Amino acid sequence: MHLPQTTNQADSFLQFNDVADAANGHMFVATNHGLYDFDPARGFFKSIDFWKEIPDNAGWKDIRVLKIIGSKLYIGTLRGLVEIDIATHHCTVIGNKEQISRADISSLYADALKKLWIYSGNGVYRYDPISHGILKFTLADGIYNTSNDAGYFFKYGDDLFICYRAAY
Repeated sequence: MHLPQTTNQADSFLQFNDVADAANGHMFVATNHGLYDFDPARGFFKSIDFWKEIPDNAGWKDIRVLKIIGSKLYIGTLRGLVEIDIATHHCTVIGNKEQISRADISSLYADALKKLWIYSGNGVYRYDPISHGILKFTLADGIYNTSNDAGYFFKYGDDLFICYRAAY
């Protein structure tokens, strides 16, 4: 895999964190230095600098996870969650009020109802892309500790599980 060259020494080490395949044949690659889109028609990667649209953009380039739902690409970063329109690359920060935009996102999961589950240092959330509603899960729901340790979602049978370090 060949990504665009950089002359910036700090960007010379790329850590690949996630990959997402779009229906149009494009492949998105999440790295610690940004988001790349592979265009199969042209045969090369292009950087998508979505973070430049965010006023306070420090930390948004370090991308941890990707998830596609329909025509939207969801990006979990060190700073929070971003929704990108795959066709236009327009970005929207998700969850300012709920503090999702202030937390390291370590896992995203799209369920059968096309809702996005988010594991972050500030909690576990479910985002509805249609209504834009966000539901936070708490101790009352069995969520004990959502420190900045990485957590992951996985499905087994009909159940969604959250795997994270035991509560303190």
